[in-house]
Amino acid sequence: MAHHGCISCVDIGTYDEVTLTNGSQGMKRIDLIVNRYTRNAETEVENCSWKVIQGTPVASNPAVPAYTSGNLQNGDTVDECPVFEVHFDGINVTEVKSLLSVTDGLSGLSRKLTNTNTNLAKANTVLENRKPIFIDSTSTGSVTFDTTNFLKSGITYAFVVAVNSNLNSGTYAQEITCKLNDVIIGNNVTVKSGVQIWDGVEIEDNVFIGPNVTFTNDLVPRSKVYPQSFARTIIKKGASIGANSTIIAGHSIGEYAFIGAGSVITKDIPPYTVWFGNPAKHQGYVTKEGVLLDINYKDKEGNTHILDLL
Repeated sequence: MAHHGCISCVDIGTYDEVTLTNGSQGMKRIDLIVNRYTRNAETEVENCSWKVIQGTPVASNPAVPAYTSGNLQNGDTVDECPVFEVHFDGINVTEVKSLLSVTDGLSGLSRKLTNTNTNLAKANTVLENRKPIFIDSTSTGSVTFDTTNFLKSGITYAFVVAVNSNLNSGTYAQEITCKLNDVIIGNNVTVKSGVQIWDGVEIEDNVFIGPNVTFTNDLVPRSKVYPQSFARTIIKKGASIGANSTIIAGHSIGEYAFIGAGSVITKDIPPYTVWFGNPAKHQGYVTKEGVLLDINYKDKEGNTHILDLL
């Protein structure tokens, strides 16, 4: 037992005895067995012993008796730690309820410690591969943050941008553009898992990029040979690119254009158009709201739509 750092124990293979008073016929009662710590204020002698705090017999719903909860660090000389509740129903003991949890033996504690160390190692690996970068853009205009010297391959970086403004938040919408090396990603962009975005790619606001979409940036790649500049690829605002599509470098995808899953883009895509296939071909049109139209600007209900393609 430990009372605020003061420890007592029962020797292995032995036991301590306590005496319980018999119950009363037709009455219920709860007794409390406590380990009581006391310190003599004059002699400073400390002692721990087992005590029974007898409850009050009642016809029903007996209460657990009160005990002394002291704070030894503040100078209290008595502290009682509840260990068992003994429930009486008449003259019978109906339950002995343990109030303390029992720790594992050394082998169990060692096993838990090993598991904890393993989990900590895994957590450290996750943290090592998920590095937050804090950027405080309190100044007016854009903030340039050079990442060339410390970004590492294979690590996902979470950019946390702190923006201060004197404008009323109810009428002010802050737009943030994230630029890493030669990659520009606009505001409110969705990038699903497995997407590869390389230098030379610019993604405007409100673009959707599905899982495993691949961008390229070198039309004639060679191992360990790097061009002086990469081909530019621009995804205009509101465009959507379906899963597993490949975007060949040097092309643009127009505003609100829709690229079907698995497509290979080998040319510039006009705004509000639907393309899919390998290579992708023009298959129809799409509205800003995402209504798909056939090549004659008609939706599946046969309604004709007028698009502003300028």
